[in-house]
Amino acid sequence: MIDNNLREHAFTKDLSYLKNRLRRRNIRFSSDVRISAPSDRFGELVEIRNREDGKTIVAIEGTVEKSE
Repeated sequence: MIDNNLREHAFTKDLSYLKNRLRRRNIRFSSDVRISAPSDRFGELVEIRNREDGKTIVAIEGTVEKSE
């Protein structure tokens, strides 16, 4: 940008979209199964263990509230 005579601070940065995206951690498995949980509590809510046979064991703190 400097080579094109643009100042480094010439653009307004709206970080609200990025901030919202970082609030949740998203995991996608090779089978297209997805898990989404709050980033700040992911470690206490989700336990992921990989097995040698290519399967993954997932333990989630909580019960199913909604299934679509």
